Amino acid sequence: GTLNAHRELGFPFEPKYQVAAVVSFFGPMDLLALGNAKGDKTTQNSSVSKFLGAIPAQAPELAKQASPISYVSAQTPPFLLLHGNKDKQVPIVQSIEFQKQLDQHGIENQLLIEPDVGHSAKV
Repeated sequence: GTLNAHRELGFPFEPKYQVAAVVSFFGPMDLLALGNAKGDKTTQNSSVSKFLGAIPAQAPELAKQASPISYVSAQTPPFLLLHGNKDKQVPIVQSIEFQKQLDQHGIENQLLIEPDVGHSAKV
């Protein structure tokens, strides 16, 4: 979610390089959905709330702005998504829904689901 941050912060330059491809290891892609999925467990002390500075449900626009899924477009680079099917920190649905968005925009991507793996893996 930082591809356009230089414009929003008023930096007077364009990036010198374009991202050629992205690899996501168990990544949160939609912070609002992640917060909603965790229900009452999402508190001010949760990692997503600490990152945002607010509980996602109480700051939905901020959660949307910080979510990679909000920035998928025809210009998005190819993605390799790796996710464990037993991830309790970032549910696998985060990568599945992100892949759907990539597919809808015709973006080359691959989702590798690691069986019996939680929120980390040896690669």
